[in-house]
Parts: sequence; structure tokens; C-alpha cells
Amino acid sequence: MRETTQQALLQGDYTNHLLAARRLSNLARVPADTIMATDNRIPLEIARQLRALAHDLSNSLETILQATYLVSQTDLPANTRRWVEMMDQASQEAVALNRTLREILRSQS
Repeated sequence: MRETTQQALLQGDYTNHLLAARRLSNLARVPADTIMATDNRIPLEIARQLRALAHDLSNSLETILQATYLVSQTDLPANTRRWVEMMDQASQEAVALNRTLREILRSQS
């Protein structure tokens, strides 16, 4: 994977490098059939760990939502208010994505 990332950098593709640095890259993706159980369900231990991570993510997102709300209640300059609105919208989208992820995990295990 490191050689692939270095090749991408040499070609000017910094997106994959940044994603890899944040561990969001698909460069090292493992085929699903190597980790899925025979009935196409997520193995119980992996599902348990993913549910725990989704729960922790929910807690962190709730903190972000509450802090964003409190900041939005203060008197802010217009340009700062726009940034707060963007943070609020993005965090609400993240909550919706996490909810969907938790529903999928619930249905798969």
C-alpha cells in the first residue's frame, strides 16, 4: 500500500494520500468475501465492535451538535454564522449517516 500511495503522490494525486493519512482510503480494501460469514452476515464479533464504534460516534456527534447549537445562540458576525450553519448541517448529516449505519448493523447481526 505504501508504494501505491507514493506512486499516487508522484503523479500529483494528493487526494488518496490525504485519505490514506486519515485512514479513509480504499487503497487497502479487503474483498468482502474474505471477511463475511457464509450466510452473508457480518460475523458477530465484528458486528459487536462496529456497533460499539457507532455508539461512541453517536456520543461524539451529540457533543458536536450541542456545542454548535450553543455557539449559534450567541451574537456572531455574518461570515462566522455561516460557518456555524455549515458545521450544524454537516453534523446533522453525520448523525443521519450513523443512524443508517446502526440500522444496517442491527439488520446484519
